[in-house]
Amino acid sequence: AHWKFHKPSCSPSANVNDPGFIGRRGMIGLSNLGNTCYMNATIQCLSHTWPLTRYFLNNSAKLDLNKRSKLGTGGRFAMVYEMTMKEMWFGSKSHVSPLALKREISRLPGSGNQFSGFSQHDAQELLVFILDTLHEDLNKIEKKPYIPEKDYDLCNDEGEKKVDSQASCTSGTDITAALKKPSYAYRAYESWCNNLKRERSFVTKLFQGQSQSTLVCPSCSHRSTTFSPFLFL
Repeated sequence: AHWKFHKPSCSPSANVNDPGFIGRRGMIGLSNLGNTCYMNATIQCLSHTWPLTRYFLNNSAKLDLNKRSKLGTGGRFAMVYEMTMKEMWFGSKSHVSPLALKREISRLPGSGNQFSGFSQHDAQELLVFILDTLHEDLNKIEKKPYIPEKDYDLCNDEGEKKVDSQASCTSGTDITAALKKPSYAYRAYESWCNNLKRERSFVTKLFQGQSQSTLVCPSCSHRSTTFSPFLFL
């Protein structure tokens, strides 16, 4: 692969349909290493998620590597993944053997080595581990603070209106704008800000959302509401 000569082609404003974009443009096959079609299908899906792939092609991932995360691989998996993407998009071969990526997938953190060997597995389950590992390798938060879960329906009226001095998102959004909306909007905003204090990477920016769960007691009608981040529904 000769991707070193294609930095202008993979800039944030790059268009893969431009004539100047040289290479396979992701239109390439992956060698089947035994019964690894589940892995190849997952890699192809991620490869054609263009915002994520562009992030790796233009070397932005190197700037965000978290080598201290105890839940990741110290950036090793992210760099092998980047190498595979560059071979698929800038290489000249008709197919790519993802053997190096397969070795890293075989020892993904938290997987219990279930993806070792060359047997068939569930593609969606692999996708969960890949995105989670990429997130940890690229997480900009090196030391995650402890933030207790909050039951917002136990707050009094004064507590709902009081702004936590630390509840400000890195996006720069003015928290007073959220206060002008219904109280649940502020609660969701505060919960999301707390999540960003622990989990902040390009993966969360692209894939993560937040759900609201409300439980109502049938006896006393007490409502308990919590907000939880999710990567998959």
